[in-house]
Amino acid sequence: MPFIGLLVGLFLIGQSYADSFCFAQAQSYYEQLYCEVEAQGKGKNLPRFDEFKRNNPITQALLLKHPADSAGITVVMPKMSNRKDLGALPAAPQTLSSQKKDLSSCQLQQTTIACGQRLYELLGNRINRHLKGDVLEASNRLNLPVYRGAVADRNRLYSYLLKAYQHYIYKMIDIGLSGATMSYGTFEFLFSDLHDKGVNFHERLETMYQYLKQDKQNIRVDERIFVPEGLSIQDCGELGRQLIACVTNNRNYLFRLRPAQ
Repeated sequence: MPFIGLLVGLFLIGQSYADSFCFAQAQSYYEQLYCEVEAQGKGKNLPRFDEFKRNNPITQALLLKHPADSAGITVVMPKMSNRKDLGALPAAPQTLSSQKKDLSSCQLQQTTIACGQRLYELLGNRINRHLKGDVLEASNRLNLPVYRGAVADRNRLYSYLLKAYQHYIYKMIDIGLSGATMSYGTFEFLFSDLHDKGVNFHERLETMYQYLKQDKQNIRVDERIFVPEGLSIQDCGELGRQLIACVTNNRNYLFRLRPAQ
């Protein structure tokens, strides 16, 4: 999703993806840099975001080099991957499924998931007047926890990524972008991609969050919500007791527990 940053005027976006929220689409280091260059108004000679994504990492880095320099952004060139340390981590949605109680008895019905007496409701984006306080101000930071262990320690790293992902999800809900979140698999891949390039994961996602808030101040979202045909409970996993995340076609759908009546 091309993140254009600081747009003049208002545009409607759908529940999950939108051309106006580039950082909500960026799934790799170079896609994140593309969004940042665009946000600073230095991307006039870059291809469209969908075209940019089709290039290999070396070509992406070369395309970014000059406009990123103009924006004062350093581009780390591709190198041999060390991702073998991360390769044994399972991919979403299985990663989330391994943490959940059995959801096979739950029923997915359009915009709700019923698990016995618990009812989870699909979350969509929220327009700004429905948000709390000053969540779009610069003072509201992502403040993602920092990983201080070795990436080869898979159990510790997985525990960190799951905790960090839950934190990220709740911060996206705060700013009204529940319908534009990364899947866990994308979040995990982004961590490994940034690690490969020696880029600080915590700082890069903080930058992402600040730009998303800026665009959220200027772009009106559509609060209508729906799930695609074919989404099943097998695509879903728990994120703690309050949330269930479902993934299909690389798009993330969040369901939140309805408070007891």
